[in-house]
Amino acid sequence: MKRAFIQFLLAYFLFCAPGYAQDSWQYFIVANANLYTPLKSEKGMYPIVGFNKETKPKLLIGGFGAGFTAWKKLNAKVGMKAQTNLSRSVYWESFLLNDGPLPSDITGEAVASSADYTFGLTGTMHYYLTPRIAAGTGLGAQVLLGSYLYLRNAQTIGMEGNGYLGRNRYYKTVMPIIPIEFTVKLEKFFVNLRYEYALLDRLKKDLADYKTETYGLLFFEFGFRIK
Repeated sequence: MKRAFIQFLLAYFLFCAPGYAQDSWQYFIVANANLYTPLKSEKGMYPIVGFNKETKPKLLIGGFGAGFTAWKKLNAKVGMKAQTNLSRSVYWESFLLNDGPLPSDITGEAVASSADYTFGLTGTMHYYLTPRIAAGTGLGAQVLLGSYLYLRNAQTIGMEGNGYLGRNRYYKTVMPIIPIEFTVKLEKFFVNLRYEYALLDRLKKDLADYKTETYGLLFFEFGFRIK
């Protein structure tokens, strides 16, 4: 299934590539801030920017990223858009300390965060509600490059350093998603709100046999035209 999905994406983006109508495509560099939104999950939402005196560090920096967008307007009402991005997404986790990488005499509830680093691909068709406002949907995927776990109440339990606990290895590498976008587009820049709904349970291996975890990602994007 994974191979067939990747082949479909390649075909989709080849069709949407700039060579398809090179003179009429517009190109944008895009910056994003994002929120990981747990659905069937015990995880919590991590702020894009926040402050908490009980955590280490106290200044919380959440999801952000950058990417590239190619946009073509097919007619007065319909446009098409292909986008890639590299992003970091962050969420809260909690668990009981009783074994693992910490000393055995440290017990209790731990507050932790996980940071996912992903490469995203989306292709969307947009309908123009007005000459400058469009809404669209399509198909895409998130490729997980790495996921890392950090203890955040380190000063309370006596750990030193940045609280790094290790890499999460129980998530699927490729996650198909459905993007839903709402865009305000001007000649030199655009502002975009996109929600990406993950289509599969993200857990793999033994965890998937007794636990389900689904999620979405909410992106706030600003694109600046470069051509």
